[in-house]
Amino acid sequence: MLNTLINQGFIVEAANISLLLHPRDYQAKLLELIKTAKKRILINCLYLENDESGQVILQALMAAVKANPQLCVDVFLDLHRAQRSRLGQTQKLSNAHWYYQELAKLNQQLVSEHNLKRCPINIYGIPCNARELFGVYHIKGLVFDNTILYTGASINNNYCGYQTYRQDRYQIIEDEQLANSFYNFTLQNFSPALSNLEETKVAVNPFTQVKAQKAGKKERQEFKNFRQNVLLNPQVQYALSAQDHKANNLVPGNVIITPVFGIGKKNLINQSIFDAISAAREQITIYTPYFNFTKQLTKKLLERCRQGIKIRIILSDKVANDFYADPEDQSSYTSANSLPYLYELSLRKFLKSNQKLITQGKIEVFAWRNQANSYHAKGLDIDQKFYIWTGSNLNERSFNIDAENALIVYDPYYLLAQSAQHEMQFMLQHCNKLTSYQQIERQQEYPPKVKQTLRRARLFFIDKLAKRLF
Repeated sequence: MLNTLINQGFIVEAANISLLLHPRDYQAKLLELIKTAKKRILINCLYLENDESGQVILQALMAAVKANPQLCVDVFLDLHRAQRSRLGQTQKLSNAHWYYQELAKLNQQLVSEHNLKRCPINIYGIPCNARELFGVYHIKGLVFDNTILYTGASINNNYCGYQTYRQDRYQIIEDEQLANSFYNFTLQNFSPALSNLEETKVAVNPFTQVKAQKAGKKERQEFKNFRQNVLLNPQVQYALSAQDHKANNLVPGNVIITPVFGIGKKNLINQSIFDAISAAREQITIYTPYFNFTKQLTKKLLERCRQGIKIRIILSDKVANDFYADPEDQSSYTSANSLPYLYELSLRKFLKSNQKLITQGKIEVFAWRNQANSYHAKGLDIDQKFYIWTGSNLNERSFNIDAENALIVYDPYYLLAQSAQHEMQFMLQHCNKLTSYQQIERQQEYPPKVKQTLRRARLFFIDKLAKRLF
């Protein structure tokens, strides 16, 4: 499957690809691309938060359409996430209501003044299932005219580096054909105004046109229908190049990039990950915030390791996990904040089981931690020849229930190797290398609140359920 996808991808000049390193660079680039966009802006992310950074980005989008009313701005977010507050926080006004409050009148005004056929700024809530627990819209990537900014980051204070930051990965690609494929896939399948799919017209919520309402039984059924008939439809996929056999004829200076959409078991992203791991000849580098791999993935990685392939995993220390909260802070700590400890116990078990391979240097594990900041980097690097750039996790949830996407990069001339190595070194500067399971706390050493939560979770098998759903 990997070879087929590569041969159907888009040939892109490596000189048109660059990587950002820091969240503050991400926000600065966002603002620059918004300001310079002439025709179209597409934003895919889990959420656009009503906080200082989110307000800066929304104000920039509003300023852009005021200066250029012909500019088409479309933002696609998870519907359920937009209608609730962040975990552990109370919020009087949901993000969805904020979008309507800020944009409804502006859109009406610009449509009237300039005789426009569409609202300049549309923000859509995409339901991946009847309830957030059973699936979210986790598709990532932004398009500004012919430039793609691909990242697993959403838009809020943490991701944009306001006070504290959340470390992610950021790829910038300038290519018209790839940008068209990226843009058209989202608009044609998920925009109620442009899609020919009846389920999309019914289920997708135009937050900027209609005040968001709590979903009832009827709406939840519509969300299920949207998942079954649109998201799970095998025909819903990025348009790929018709030209075949590109890999054999690729000339120096170019790479091949293939956009892929995936949802459900055995989807193209999952298959591509396993194919890429099978194709490794020397080493595999994995970026992941959570050590919660599927059993099949763990088995495959260990199999390849025993065949001589070096495995490097760069993950989050529990304190740098985005679910983490201080157990001593009663105002913010909830049961969900025990998840980083659950992941850490899984990591400790993995290290203990594979101590010999770690001692031999065949497996390297690095835990990222930097003061009060957090870590959210994802993706795979196979021999610096294949890259999977994605916002998807490597857990049961991402592999089975969330709507995900990825960019598969084939780089046989190692044109991106220097940038990839520089990015990895940037991540490693805040990492602690784990050479023994004894470097990780035992459950008995956890704070009392955490121990209590984990004991109850194990008693009712909630720990196993949590590993499947988070």
